[in-house]
Amino acid sequence: MNDKEAKLTKFEVLLNRDHKKILAFAFSLVSDVHQARDIAQEAMITAFKKLEEYDESKDFGKWVRGIVRMKYLEHFRHNREIPMSEEIIELIDSNYARWDAAENDAVSGESLFQVLNECVGKLNDEQRVVMDKFYYQRQKTGEIAKSENLNEATIRKRLERVRFMLKDCIDKNLSAQ
Repeated sequence: MNDKEAKLTKFEVLLNRDHKKILAFAFSLVSDVHQARDIAQEAMITAFKKLEEYDESKDFGKWVRGIVRMKYLEHFRHNREIPMSEEIIELIDSNYARWDAAENDAVSGESLFQVLNECVGKLNDEQRVVMDKFYYQRQKTGEIAKSENLNEATIRKRLERVRFMLKDCIDKNLSAQ
């Protein structure tokens, strides 16, 4: 196996390992699953094309998240929309970097997604219903409010609390490992 084939094989292994996290990061930037998939896919194609530029001594996830960030900004420039601020993007990226580091140091080998699944299991029924309808059924907050017979602001606040609780739970679980 020559150097190029070896690097390609390593790239494939790294991409398979981090694919879900790359998609999750893209989804953190855009709340539309189709846009997130498009951005993540474009980033992975670009990463493949720039494979020779990847420094194997650096964190692969951070490198690809940087490409996702650029694709996200390109998407918004192309559609003439206003993206979130660089500070917010950096905050999201730093959380992923902390989670990656904690996951790499984990003795139990639990992945971020296993920890997330455990944390989702700790949500109460009303939180889980709102989360399920918003993230999995892709309902808008107004639709959820109508179906749950609640005010839309209440739904938005519940989603905010769910996000905070999940982030806090993930941080605690990964730092305890």
